[in-house]
Amino acid sequence: MAQRGDEGSRDVHVVVRNMAGEELFEKKFADLREVKERVAKALDLYTFGFDLICPDGSKFENAPCVYDGCLELMLVKLSLQKASSSRFLRVQTTSAEDAKPKFMGREDSRWVSIDLLKPRLLVILVLVLFFAFVDTNLTMGIRSLIAYVIYLVEALVCNPAARALQHLGTTDSVAQYIDQVKQSRPVSKIKAVSYHYETRARTTGKNGRTETYQERVDSQTFEETLRVQHWADESGVLVEGLAHFPILHIHFKIECQPGDDRTLREHDEQRQALRQRAAARDDHHDFSEVLLLSDGNDAGHPLQHSDMICSTRSSNRSWLSWKVYLTFSILGCSWPYRIWLARNAMKGDFTFRKCIWSRSPF
Repeated sequence: MAQRGDEGSRDVHVVVRNMAGEELFEKKFADLREVKERVAKALDLYTFGFDLICPDGSKFENAPCVYDGCLELMLVKLSLQKASSSRFLRVQTTSAEDAKPKFMGREDSRWVSIDLLKPRLLVILVLVLFFAFVDTNLTMGIRSLIAYVIYLVEALVCNPAARALQHLGTTDSVAQYIDQVKQSRPVSKIKAVSYHYETRARTTGKNGRTETYQERVDSQTFEETLRVQHWADESGVLVEGLAHFPILHIHFKIECQPGDDRTLREHDEQRQALRQRAAARDDHHDFSEVLLLSDGNDAGHPLQHSDMICSTRSSNRSWLSWKVYLTFSILGCSWPYRIWLARNAMKGDFTFRKCIWSRSPF
């Protein structure tokens, strides 16, 4: 007679077989909640990479039926994307299947802690110099407060983990965001600023000594939008099977390219004409170009989210949240939390690709 495995019941003899009937795992358990993790460890699998099926066809988690102290299960591997040793994952259908997956442009990440520290070494150096050489009139308490504020800015604003935790959702919500961006029209804005330098004088010191310095003065700003008569999105979509991963961190970026040689030539001419206007106006000029997105109701806005996290397991969400990360950051434990997150999350890049034509290609 079938009965459900309950806590406190006698040990259950668990046997796991593959679809061909070959025995893969055998062990006695007092608590059936440990079965899947022990099977995963013994067979060197991810717990989210397979299902255990009962003889009646139901999933083991939903209906673990025990027959006379014995539980026979069938292991069914799920169709998942292959991750690299760095836990980087191919998440975009337009990426080549044989290409190494990337995250934030990198193909490899051997040491998570070094990944966090390396781009922030300059901040650490500034803090060390600040404590060592700053005006000695400042008390240690004031110095510590300034250092703490700099740390909080880095922890809550200047890192991808913080940005991603503010946009925590499911693969469905990420797919909706991708669809929204794909439907947005690309707007390439070019800008040139004419300027010159003027000599200024200021009085410094207790003796009233006068010194001169150079100050930049902007004289005129020129702005235009590159001519776009037709555009198309060639981004692709999310690959199948991502919903099986418990934590997935996706980094977004956007690229825009001309659809033909005529567009390339006309846009280069438009850029050059703007530079010439700015150069004729004053001694020097700066030039910049930015890619924005428009839904038809505005002049353009930047990419809304650069990082998002998909969570598909409710058991993770007690720790995986912006409020928890905020608490850790306030307590000075931002980096340990981010190391934990990086070690437990699969990661991948998704690039929005916009193709533009200055004239209709049809």
